[in-house]
Amino acid sequence: MTPDEAAEAFYLGPERFYKLIDVLIKRIEGDTAIASVRVADFESCPWASTHDPGGLGPFKTTMLSADIREPLRHRLIRYFAKLR
Repeated sequence: MTPDEAAEAFYLGPERFYKLIDVLIKRIEGDTAIASVRVADFESCPWASTHDPGGLGPFKTTMLSADIREPLRHRLIRYFAKLR
């Protein structure tokens, strides 16, 4: 689904939010990130009751990867295209 479709699917209304939303970048294809997004198994709640590290609301940021890379074949294609 598109980012707009995902936002629509996860929107509960102005007073209720999912307590925790998991976002995983699975791979990068060119300038597009392919992500997996799911709602954790908690009841919805007011914004003040969401996991809120640093004001980000239901997005828990303690597990970030610094090594998200696009597939090697894409990097090689781009590299050889620059040589032409």
